Amino acid sequence: VPAGVSEAYVQASAPPPELRRIAAATTAIAFVYGGAALAGVRLLRTSGLVLANVLNLGLRTALSYRYIGRAAAARAPGAPLRLAPAPAVLAAFALSAAATNATALWLGAPDSLSPSSHAAHVVVGVACLGGVVAAVVAGEPELAGALLGAVRRRHGRED
Repeated sequence: VPAGVSEAYVQASAPPPELRRIAAATTAIAFVYGGAALAGVRLLRTSGLVLANVLNLGLRTALSYRYIGRAAAARAPGAPLRLAPAPAVLAAFALSAAATNATALWLGAPDSLSPSSHAAHVVVGVACLGGVVAAVVAGEPELAGALLGAVRRRHGRED
């Protein structure tokens, strides 16, 4: 599961007290990242900055997975935690990435995009997003339902 996806899930599903704890931990991670970035740039230049970014991403991902693991264990004690999406969802992500990258190369992005080429690229991207959403709804109905419920609760709608 990509880091951004796990962080988005946590933001959508964690209750406010847990979000406050996560925010405090994320602030601490930002300070660690700042120190690692400064030290990395001094010692290794660009490579040091890249390594600091890897550390930052790893710590944020670990924090997200920690919450996801605890939340899953609380909902279904003893059930194995499955962190990889359904194969159809993985295939949709891969096809989406391939289609948008192929379209960008075909159109000459980003250097020579005319307004119509840019619009075509955006249309392909939106279609790919629709395909990924459809794959998530079909392949991960529990996750899709939980995310929709969390969004509704966050906005005060319990429909």
